[in-house]
Amino acid sequence: RLGFIILAFLRKLEEQAHSVQMLVFNDHGRDAELVARSMLETMISALWIARDPDRARQWQGYAYIEDRQLAEKRPDIPISPERRQAIDNFLLKYGKFYEDSHKRGKSDPYYNNWRCGVSIRQMFNEVKGDTLYNELYGPFSDWIHAGPKSVGLAIERRGTTFKWNPAPPSVKATALCVSFQSIAEVLKIAVAHFHLNADIESEVSSLIKRYIQRFSV
Repeated sequence: RLGFIILAFLRKLEEQAHSVQMLVFNDHGRDAELVARSMLETMISALWIARDPDRARQWQGYAYIEDRQLAEKRPDIPISPERRQAIDNFLLKYGKFYEDSHKRGKSDPYYNNWRCGVSIRQMFNEVKGDTLYNELYGPFSDWIHAGPKSVGLAIERRGTTFKWNPAPPSVKATALCVSFQSIAEVLKIAVAHFHLNADIESEVSSLIKRYIQRFSV
């Protein structure tokens, strides 16, 4: 299960890294930070899952919860008897692990996400990523929510008028750095999990080391 998650997450991160590059090179640095924020969450999820083998089952198994919820909400969508039986069997065996005590007694007693009550912040803290959360992941959200701070920084006031400014180089650089770190950290998990040969492990380590040396102040 963990191997599947690693490969899927790496492919997701690769696609998002291309998106960050396109946004940065087209002067959309603030939106690049939004994609980078998603990459951070994917990276932290991978690190968090890798710490406990049961979490891989928890992530993958949540698909059964979502299938059940879909079947309840959309009875018009046909589900094969085999799939319905698979859902029932899974819930009978593992359903209790996904149950939310605050929803006990309701028709849908399960958590509304695969983390089952663990917050994003708790995940960051557990993998010692609290600095990333406080300095990057959290602040990036202001642009998502159209906060006055992030919008205000994009505006240059000129008397009774204003000019909209593109993101400064620091914003673009931060998005690119987060993009690289997210992929690098999950690559390290892949090297360990798949027991890749020494040449590949050395190449990954060298790439990360050269990156740090190149951009260290």
